[in-house]
Amino acid sequence: MNPLIIFIIFQLLLDILKIRIIIDGNTPYQLFYDTCFSWMVPEIGTAIYGLFYAIFYFFVSWILYRKKIFLTL
Repeated sequence: MNPLIIFIIFQLLLDILKIRIIIDGNTPYQLFYDTCFSWMVPEIGTAIYGLFYAIFYFFVSWILYRKKIFLTL
């Protein structure tokens, strides 16, 4: 019900986390990836990160749907 608006919101959020916020010379995105996935083989770490991101999208979408919150552009 909300795919386009959710995609836009998360892309803006990701852009903010990757560009605007700096913590000790790293972005929150780098800190999260390095902490959780850097110890894995790069191909598997990237795949699991993508799966984590998709699951996060799903849960936010599911919560909005269950609460009957429908956002439009």
